[in-house]
Amino acid sequence: MSKVAAGCSEKQSSRGRYWDNTSRGLIKTIGMAMVEFAPPDKINLGQLANIIFDDPLRYAQFAVQRIKNDKLAARLMRYARPGTSDVKSIREVIQNTCTQLEFLNGGADRGMPDPVRHQDR
Repeated sequence: MSKVAAGCSEKQSSRGRYWDNTSRGLIKTIGMAMVEFAPPDKINLGQLANIIFDDPLRYAQFAVQRIKNDKLAARLMRYARPGTSDVKSIREVIQNTCTQLEFLNGGADRGMPDPVRHQDR
């Protein structure tokens, strides 16, 4: 699942490589968490995209409490720590990830979330 999920984020040779690599890391982390404890019928790319588009930080907080794999828990903690939603670079990574996964959710037809907007009010 994590390799398939990571393949959903385009590899680019731009100066934005950091954002793309970090987006792939977020996608892989959420995908691996899904595999660890989600019911088999909920492990699919559509569900992964729904989590990313909805609130991946809240999902990370939820998942880190249930994961028994220490390495995966450490990856989840990057997104689950208190105050993470206030870190501008994390919000930018989430926005970039939503852009990367737009094709899975119908993009503008569904309405792209703006995780930065609600924080900057």
